[in-house]
Amino acid sequence: MELSESTVKSLSSLQNPKIINDVIFGNLIDIAVLQLCEKSEEKYIAQLYGSKPDVVKEIFGNLSSVLIDAARLDLDGETLSVALSNANITGPRVKKLCDTYLSNKEGIQASLSRIGNSLPHIVDVNWKLDYCVKSNIEDYIGSQLYTIQFSTINQGQPEVMKFACTTQQLQELVYKLKDAVRHVEKVANV
Repeated sequence: MELSESTVKSLSSLQNPKIINDVIFGNLIDIAVLQLCEKSEEKYIAQLYGSKPDVVKEIFGNLSSVLIDAARLDLDGETLSVALSNANITGPRVKKLCDTYLSNKEGIQASLSRIGNSLPHIVDVNWKLDYCVKSNIEDYIGSQLYTIQFSTINQGQPEVMKFACTTQQLQELVYKLKDAVRHVEKVANV
């Protein structure tokens, strides 16, 4: 696990109890874990502001970043501790951070898996042609109406997206899809 220079600088200030005292440090870790695990609590980072709100925000952001990266890389507590000590971040607060991470690792990973990083995949398309004779606004319309249903899979969960469109709107959709296919083929050939 590689830490950026700004993260190392920010987290190295954790070793100094004059900058962040033990109570605020414990609350920072608790709030970061609660927010990453998406547990509803009435604790907010704004409650911790003392005379140094910018320092508290910076440390909170970097603590969250370290917890996310460690969970993403599936590190254990010892590996996280070694990664932090390689960046000259040591002490009892690092041990508390590693212990808290280890006890909440599965919750953070579950939360990260729900976020995902991909768009839904279309697995099936169904369509139906209807003919609209009249509506509650006009006595006679006489237009075709297409009902399109996309079956998608988003992060392993099936979903259905359904919409209706006119002939012109359907032609625009087909044109845009063909245009997208051309662009993908062009990028694939480069």
